[in-house]
Amino acid sequence: MLGCGKAATDVAGLPKHRLECFLGNLTGEGKARMARRIPHVVDGVLHAQEPPGAPRIAVDSPAWEAWLEDRATHSFSFEGPAGTFTARKERRSGGDEEYWTAYRKRGGKLRKVYLGKAEKLTLARLEDTAAALTGHGETATASIPPDETAVVTCRR
Repeated sequence: MLGCGKAATDVAGLPKHRLECFLGNLTGEGKARMARRIPHVVDGVLHAQEPPGAPRIAVDSPAWEAWLEDRATHSFSFEGPAGTFTARKERRSGGDEEYWTAYRKRGGKLRKVYLGKAEKLTLARLEDTAAALTGHGETATASIPPDETAVVTCRR
């Protein structure tokens, strides 16, 4: 069986490597990679997927802030009563200071909201951001202080 990235001849109009990758994914064979699950916050608790058996961490706890600031932490998903989003740790080019940004696709457009530094990521802030990104309320920044938030529509 060919690897998923190698070129091959067409079989009934479908490139052979694509067909083999598809079949390999269905049967568990081949070089298909497993999807990596990112840590998930639900009901105010962080459920980390790695390492297996990792402890659950309450949002707003000192352990939460330490986890956010850890160099190995890059992203998490959030699920609250008002909606969901994915948060990513970012830094400005040439800078050392890290900050968090929330992303959600709505109406075919990728939207983002600045969350702030680790110490600003409270449960209330996460819930307000979810509401803003899912469109609860007419404006995307309705429940988030405008001085700390920028909503940007990204074009792909």
